Amino acid sequence: MSFNMYIMFTPPGNESREVPLLRLPWSWSDAAIYFEEDLLKPWRKAPDQIEPAVDLKTAVEEYVHPHWDDTTEHHKQFE
Repeated sequence: MSFNMYIMFTPPGNESREVPLLRLPWSWSDAAIYFEEDLLKPWRKAPDQIEPAVDLKTAVEEYVHPHWDDTTEHHKQFE
């Protein structure tokens, strides 16, 4: 999964709106291994998986407002 995090600034004033300053691309992945014979701890994290992180060296100055094409309203709650 990859994402973009936006650093926004709201100028002073009643009529102002947020302005994008920086965009920070980041990604995340993970995996698990199932051990059928281990009843107490059958799921374990797979080795050599990337931990989530933001590398500030990848920050990009951004002047275009972000566009979100989905909202949390469209996602199912986990039970």
